[in-house]
Amino acid sequence: MAWLTVAEAAAEAKRHSRTISDACRAKTLHGVQRSVNASWRIEDVCLDAWVRGTSCPHQQTNVIPFRQSA
Repeated sequence: MAWLTVAEAAAEAKRHSRTISDACRAKTLHGVQRSVNASWRIEDVCLDAWVRGTSCPHQQTNVIPFRQSA
């Protein structure tokens, strides 16, 4: 598991860095920011899944959300 910057992810995915940033903001690519307006960090497995068009391991879950009764 390796963390990539937006520039590194863009180079690996052969996409523009703006495309990577936009995908992180839109939550179609799983990325992490440590604070508001900080740079994005993307796990290599998440980038690979995004390029393939599949969901990354972080998006695959079998947890059922808790619902409160009305």
